[in-house]
Amino acid sequence: MTATTNYAQLDARDSLTHFDDTHGGLGARNNGHDSDDDDVPGGGSAAATGKVLVYGRGGQRWMNPDERPTPFQLEEPGWRADTTCNACMACNEGFSFFVRRHHCRRCGDLFCSSCCENELQVMRLGYQDPVRVCKACKPKVERENEFFRLYLKVIQKGDVFDLHRGNSAIPVLLQLSSTERDLVITQLKTDPDTRKRSIDTSSSAIVESLPIEALVEVRQVRRQPNAAGDRADTFVLKFSSGGEFEFSCEDKKQRAVWTTSLRRALEVLLAREFAATPIKAMAAEDAL
Repeated sequence: MTATTNYAQLDARDSLTHFDDTHGGLGARNNGHDSDDDDVPGGGSAAATGKVLVYGRGGQRWMNPDERPTPFQLEEPGWRADTTCNACMACNEGFSFFVRRHHCRRCGDLFCSSCCENELQVMRLGYQDPVRVCKACKPKVERENEFFRLYLKVIQKGDVFDLHRGNSAIPVLLQLSSTERDLVITQLKTDPDTRKRSIDTSSSAIVESLPIEALVEVRQVRRQPNAAGDRADTFVLKFSSGGEFEFSCEDKKQRAVWTTSLRRALEVLLAREFAATPIKAMAAEDAL
């Protein structure tokens, strides 16, 4: 059975820091992402997520057992060879015995200690500990870390929505898979007496399993009020295969949090590069 999240106490961004404390939904029990251990990007213990520590050029990294990055992670960048650079690539101060070379773990370029003094946990590369990051990469890493610490947790834990199909709707659990590679839509059944929902254990329980990398658009849809004056606004997920899936829920804060989280996921998926340029912000949220 499901327990509900009090989304009335959340806004679409800042209050997500309290999401773990208020969320006790179905997804939290079924996907293993129920810990606040931030050592593993996105949260969760190593045992629950299945991730393992591997040794990379820049330090220890949390990876899936097959050591392939998830769609939200990147491979480590290639490091610029010391012999190809005689001066800091930011301030142009020449390297010497007293001015040492330092590699930025996010972009792989060479800098002096002053221009590479920030130490951050680069969660998109899976690093366990804080590592050196140049000034240009710092805002990018901070924005990426915000996604891993707040928004990724929302879609990992999952929540209940109505999936619209034609003129009907079915209750489903929408959740990111434990490998972080697929968005899984699982049909729920409703107890006719208590109206509580639980996972349908029939063979047809999983409605869809969609590769998260195929997500191309997240948009909100404003519907006209019905005869009773109620309006069930929805959000739509569009995939590169051409498929579109429309979801609704009674709690508009839940819808806002999920729309924001999925848009931030799409932003990370589209920024698959190492260049030290700030991530382009997504368009402003639709009015609720």
